Amino acid sequence: MGALLFGSGCFIFAISTSAMDYFMLGYVLMAVGGLPIVLSMMHLANLLPAYSGTIITILNVMIDVSSLNLKVMKLVTDHTPVTRKNAFFFYVAAPAIILITAPCLWPRNRYEERSDTATSNVATSSLKTSAFSKQVRSAEFLMCAFFTAIHLLHINMYIGTVDDQLTMLSFTNSSSSFHDNLHSLHLSGYAKALYLGESLQPTHNIMESLCSLFAWILPLGGLAMTFPVGYTLDNFPLWVGIALLSLAAILHSVCTLIARVEIQILGFVVFAYYRAALFGTMATTVAFTFGYDNFGKLWGTLYAISGLFNFCIEPLAVLAQRQQTFHWINMTTAIVSGILFFSYPPWLRWKSKQKSEVQEPLLVPDFTLEVDQEWN
Repeated sequence: MGALLFGSGCFIFAISTSAMDYFMLGYVLMAVGGLPIVLSMMHLANLLPAYSGTIITILNVMIDVSSLNLKVMKLVTDHTPVTRKNAFFFYVAAPAIILITAPCLWPRNRYEERSDTATSNVATSSLKTSAFSKQVRSAEFLMCAFFTAIHLLHINMYIGTVDDQLTMLSFTNSSSSFHDNLHSLHLSGYAKALYLGESLQPTHNIMESLCSLFAWILPLGGLAMTFPVGYTLDNFPLWVGIALLSLAAILHSVCTLIARVEIQILGFVVFAYYRAALFGTMATTVAFTFGYDNFGKLWGTLYAISGLFNFCIEPLAVLAQRQQTFHWINMTTAIVSGILFFSYPPWLRWKSKQKSEVQEPLLVPDFTLEVDQEWN
């Protein structure tokens, strides 16, 4: 189903013109069709339990890195005879291959989670085998949803306003050679076409170069950060990964307050880790806590809740425009991220300790030996 919707969207995008404007329909079909393809692959993490966190992180980060396809497509169509129509007709091949091969190669049933020891039986029986209605009303899911919604608001707010935020910063003087090297990274209007509005003027070379750099760091940095995020999830408790992404949110918010080019670039790198960690860690949290029986519905519900929070982006952006600064918004974001850092990870650690205490076997003294000795 996902491949069919995504392929239809690519085809409509290819044939659309200014006279036959179906771009929005094609865009919606691609957006709706992509997610089912990814969600249907989540159970593959059960094939390699020791690397399940890494696998789930890779699958989720690929959703974000997929924007790189459009960036490359934009560069190709701008600098070669290939047109948008040719590019999207070629892109239809990917969902077509999935649609043709899925009935033959894809397993009929999902791979079930392996349980090598009996220590997870109590946790499994409590939430992983519960009905969706019980799972979605549990404290674990509500806390996870609220945490994700706040951080997703932070991420989408920054992506949508990065050009305005950089424009409003009064950069202190750095070395001229550093500025020259930064300006050489500007890719002839590429970032402006994909990320920027018309608010930037040609004289703002520093902001344009930074935005261009951000447009590349976001997907490529997210891809590179997949491995440290996955390693953390595979080798440490979930609360450790969540604490690290909370720290990344705080550090990024602090970087947005400092008007130095070097600090902004550091903020871009931290943001790439933060974004990869959010999607990878929270998807892993849902999978590890609730299992895969209702994963699609739980992840979709979590995204829907986050979407409601994201309606705050426009009024916050308007408020910043009126004040001509994002300082107070970013300061508030840092404070809220700090509160979440000192509340959610400790709560998860406490819950995990509770489960481990319940799961510990009750040791009953063996009196049989003493009784046998007395009879003898």
